[in-house]
Amino acid sequence: MDTFCSDLLPHICDLLLNRRHLVSDDTIFQKLLDWFKALSSSVDVYEFMSENVCVVDMLYDILDVPDEESDLYAFAMRLSGIIAAHEDGFPLVLGLLEDFYGSFTVSNTMWDRVEVKLAWLNGFQDMLEHEMSIRFFYTNRSLSVILSLQRERSMFLAGAINNLVAHAITASVKIEGNPNLDYVYELNELPDVAFVLLSRSVESLGSDCPYAASQAIRTLIAIFKDGSSVVVGIAWRHMFAYIYTFLEDGPLRNSVYLEELLLSVVRIPIFQAPNCNVWVLVLRTLKSLHLFQSITFAANIIKLRIAPKDVSYHALSVLLYPFHHILKMTTAYSDLSLEQIYCHPEAVNAMSMKLSAIALLSLSFRCIREIGETVGFLPTNGTFCAILTLLLFCIGQAPVLTPAGKIFSMHLFGCLKLQKAALDSLTNFTCLLNAHKCQEEIYKILLVYVDYPGIDPIVLKKTLNTSASWLWASSVSKNKDSWPQSIIFLKGREGFKLSLCASGIPHRAVDLLKDPVSAVRAGAVQCLSRLVNIVDLHVRLAKNAMSMTAMKKKVIVPNFMHILSEDQDPSPRRAVIKVFVDWLILGHIQNFHEPESLLYRILDVAKKDSDCEVKSNALELARLFVDQTFNVCVANSSPYNAELPSNTSKVRIVGALQKLNKVGIFTYLLDALCDRDKTVALGACKILISLKSKLSGGEETVNAELYGLERLKDVLKNWLLKLHRG
Repeated sequence: MDTFCSDLLPHICDLLLNRRHLVSDDTIFQKLLDWFKALSSSVDVYEFMSENVCVVDMLYDILDVPDEESDLYAFAMRLSGIIAAHEDGFPLVLGLLEDFYGSFTVSNTMWDRVEVKLAWLNGFQDMLEHEMSIRFFYTNRSLSVILSLQRERSMFLAGAINNLVAHAITASVKIEGNPNLDYVYELNELPDVAFVLLSRSVESLGSDCPYAASQAIRTLIAIFKDGSSVVVGIAWRHMFAYIYTFLEDGPLRNSVYLEELLLSVVRIPIFQAPNCNVWVLVLRTLKSLHLFQSITFAANIIKLRIAPKDVSYHALSVLLYPFHHILKMTTAYSDLSLEQIYCHPEAVNAMSMKLSAIALLSLSFRCIREIGETVGFLPTNGTFCAILTLLLFCIGQAPVLTPAGKIFSMHLFGCLKLQKAALDSLTNFTCLLNAHKCQEEIYKILLVYVDYPGIDPIVLKKTLNTSASWLWASSVSKNKDSWPQSIIFLKGREGFKLSLCASGIPHRAVDLLKDPVSAVRAGAVQCLSRLVNIVDLHVRLAKNAMSMTAMKKKVIVPNFMHILSEDQDPSPRRAVIKVFVDWLILGHIQNFHEPESLLYRILDVAKKDSDCEVKSNALELARLFVDQTFNVCVANSSPYNAELPSNTSKVRIVGALQKLNKVGIFTYLLDALCDRDKTVALGACKILISLKSKLSGGEETVNAELYGLERLKDVLKNWLLKLHRG
């Protein structure tokens, strides 16, 4: 500890004991505890306490504080526990421990305060790190106090109790147990602390009191999360019969905690063998839980990717049953419905009612998305077709013949929640190879949605984004995943061009650029951007066939520029400027007849925009153009360029500057440098600094005659003067 802290510590102790200025902020106590804990792990505790006797003196003084200062008392308990966690510090505070953690505290009125009980629990958890503290814990009535606290229905204390019990069991076995790590214990062979706490926790599983049983499960969860393989092995052998009885008796009690317990168990390697009896309980739990809980539990089992095949299939059946039900309600895909799929006892009845059917399908969609994000969900063709059929059900166009199917269609008609979930799922599935077997059907249904009258604007936007995502995914080869390579790869795929042309999506997307809803306009911009990025596709507009290049020049760009300059909502403007940035990266803008003129107009419009994001993206456009210009005009790709005369280099730099000036880069950057938005001004400053570096070849000094720095300074001064006068 440095001298400053050492000098300050006595004053801190005096301040804490000052009755006229009591510390009322709990966060101060917590910060002091964090500081002491960090300090005790980096210095010799015995030496520290010997040099700072004021700390122990303060703790003794706090023993006499009145009840209203329970926060200070709790702080002292925690601090003494932190000191006692070290073997050389334990004897120094043993007298304090007998007061703070013994009968003095438990029997006085201070014990009624929740913060004191919590400090007692957390203090012991800090302390139990060596044999002396474990012996003190066992001989000082602490076990009986814990068992009595477990009967209190305080959720505030429950977590601390469970963590202390788990830590005490693990520490007891680790410190006092058999040194042979491979030794297999029976329950009665465990050290005293571990035996009492673990046997009590296991026995409580069979309690007639639901609260006691739930607390026992939560304690076992903490043991399995924190315990050694020795402890969890013993615990599992003795708790298996109780949990099996839970699942047999029904209705299932404490189901939420039981799910968490089983998931904690199967994460431990020693329980992951296919023949382990834990999987028997997992299967029974899937059948015994309520329907909604069963789906969530099934998703969590699948995400672990460690279950045996039969358990994984059963979990997948539970998760996908709502989609299986959709296929049963229609005549179009009856051959794709899952055979021998497990049906939860509550599932059929739940899917026959509107609210529960929508809730079940929404839950299944959410679980599928989570699984896809973690382990990569691989849906079957039946799942895809069920999602597509669901989209048709939501607009009343699913092919149904049975009365049950017609009622089901009425339940789902117009459900925006399911439409959004289904479209999001289709977008997420674009990266999966087996998804493309349903590609033609997906395009047909998406086009139905694009043309459907009265469609919700948000749903329409998602439809456009999904269409664009599928079109882009269709263009990407397995071995050619970069954008330029994918475009080259697709040049000869006429079938792809024809399918896109037949879909009518490009034509509809252009029309939607004028939609009154801003979200739809932004979605149309993104959709057209994807189409341009894919390939030079052939579409039909106003009875005239034109390539995407021509369409870009005559239709898309004018509409984009109109949105950028006239649209009142920032979302479409942001989408447009991002598209121009992407096009510059991919080389689309460079292929225009006069790319400099287009860039000049884009920057000129963007600098007047009121939206910070639009201006920031315009700066990125300027930065990219500066980099590309110097890379093309100045960078030497030939190994013989080192021998070229310096005049050649000057000519190239002059050419680059002329090109930048033609686009109005300098005017734009100097304007941006004076922007009221700090982010924009700093961005412009960075580009100008990088430009200086490019002109000077990375050197600090620059030839003013060549690069005209004095003129640049004059221009900047004039600009600032003009701004001041304005």
